Amino acid sequence: MSTMNVKEQKRLQAEIEELATRIPRKASNALQPDFVIRVLKRLSEFSGECETCREELQGLVGQIDELAKGSDPLSLGELRPLQKRMDRAVSHLQNRHKLLVQGQSQYIYIAVGLSLGLVFGLALFDNAGLGLAIGVALGAALGSGQDAKAKKDDRLI
Repeated sequence: MSTMNVKEQKRLQAEIEELATRIPRKASNALQPDFVIRVLKRLSEFSGECETCREELQGLVGQIDELAKGSDPLSLGELRPLQKRMDRAVSHLQNRHKLLVQGQSQYIYIAVGLSLGLVFGLALFDNAGLGLAIGVALGAALGSGQDAKAKKDDRLI
């Protein structure tokens, strides 16, 4: 399976959505169906040219099929192998194919803006609160711009 056809994508999407209904409420954010589907599509796009993507895609499909046959309701322990495989796939997509998770740049820039805002707020204004506010605002603006650029360049997972 080098790339997924539309029929296979629809089958997996239905299985993932069905799995989401079998998760207890307190563990509901352990499986993010939309994100899993986006990762599967990205792996499928790159699987023609990347052996690791092909392997990760096959592994994720196998995990999803295995979970679909599992008990009802699903426990966090049963979801853990899927989460680990997802982490590995996302890490590969980020490192090898230079893709970003939506909002990733914004979080990084806010953290940097917060740090720099504190330093410059104390040094220039003698007011840490003002520096923090300016730093967070600048970080959010720059990070949003980077996320928008990544989306425009089709580099989002």
